[in-house]
Order: sequence, then C-alpha cells, then structure tokens
Amino acid sequence: MRLTKEIYLVGSGEFGLSHDFDCNIYVIDAGDGLIMVDSGAGLGVEEVMDNLSRDGLNKSVRWLLLTHAHADHAGGAHAFRQRFRCTVVAGAPEAGVIERGEEKELGLDVAKRSGFYSPDYVFNPCKVDLPVNHGNLLRLGNVSVKVLNVRGHSPGSMCYFCEIAGKKVLFTGDVVFAKGVIGLLNYEGSSLGEYRRCLPLLRGLGVETLLPGHGIFVLRGGQRHIDLACSRLKRLQIPPNFI
Repeated sequence: MRLTKEIYLVGSGEFGLSHDFDCNIYVIDAGDGLIMVDSGAGLGVEEVMDNLSRDGLNKSVRWLLLTHAHADHAGGAHAFRQRFRCTVVAGAPEAGVIERGEEKELGLDVAKRSGFYSPDYVFNPCKVDLPVNHGNLLRLGNVSVKVLNVRGHSPGSMCYFCEIAGKKVLFTGDVVFAKGVIGLLNYEGSSLGEYRRCLPLLRGLGVETLLPGHGIFVLRGGQRHIDLACSRLKRLQIPPNFI
C-alpha cells in the first residue's frame, strides 16, 4: 500500500495486509535499496513479500530498523535477515533481548496470557548487526535517519526521524500514536514516569508524517498528535492508551 512516493505500508494485521499478530510494517525506497521499519511477528513473511512485489518494490531490503524488541515488531527479523542478508538495526538496550529471544525477557509470556499471541507462538531470535543509541545518525542509501531513544513503552524503544522528499517523517513504533495515544503496558520495563521524562524529546521536530506501529498513520500535521500526547502527560489523568 503506497502512502507517499517513497513510503509504503507492506504489512499489518490491523489492515489485513499480513498476519494478525503483525504490527504496521513500513518500507522506504532509499534509492539503491529498501529500508524496512519493523518486521512483524514472523508468521506473515510471505504475505509481506507478496505485498512488496505487488507494489513494484523489486529492490532488495538492505536495512531493517527495529523500533523495539516485542514480538509483533521483531519476530520476523530473522526471516528477513536470512532472505535479504540485510543489516538489522535495533536499540542497544534491547539488542541482546532480540538475540536471545527468551519469552520472559520479551514479555511474551505475559502477552500470551493476555491473549495477544497463541500459546504455540515461538519468537525466532535474530542477530542485531548494528545496535544504536540515542542521537546516532545513520546514512542509509539516500536517506539520513536520526535515532531517538524514547523510553516509556519499553527501555529500548527507538523512534526513527528522517526527511524524505522534503517532509519530516517519524516512525514511532509503540511510543506514540495518532490522536495523542501512548503505548503504556502493565509490564516491567514500561513506565509512565519514563514517558513523562522522554516523550518531550519529540517536541519541536516539526513532524509532518507520523507512522506508528499500530493503527492509523498521519500523512499531514503529525506533530500536533505528538504534542497532544505530551500535553496529556502533564495532567492528572493517565493519557489514552493503545490497548
């Protein structure tokens, strides 16, 4: 599904593009290759491949940017790394979690008990080729990407900020969503306090295109959705949450 001239949505359980467990999976055409943002859970890989072909994206995926370690975002990384020999990028605080693939570390045991995954789902560990930290700058093809570690949903949640065709684009994973919604979990490592401290890192970026890990995407005026979430974190009530 083409969103802009350079950005595509190639997987999503919510939009029926791939397996029900999958987050939104985006692809950027970076000139001499493709950048994939998040990989889904790993059960809809062939559907994602079909979507790439249907959208005319016949270039190789050269880079896979993971926003965080949770299975719906990182469970397919191993399969795509094997298929494309792409460079897997993830936040340094969670790189080891992705490489070990242990259910308790991933929070997958809690997620299964909560009905978000079937009991027989297995996370396939994946090597992280490039662990990144807050403030790192990456040059991927013709796209420059700034890495922002915005803790709150998880300790290693990374947002990826770039300018594409003159528009400021932010991939947020499960940090912040359209309409000022946040991704707080009742799980160790997810923290409202960290949200209060870290979400303001996203203020003042002038984001036009907001591409979250679930739900609707925003192609114009994305910054006001982020700013709404930031303003809600200053109030007594817990902000609206994505689950």
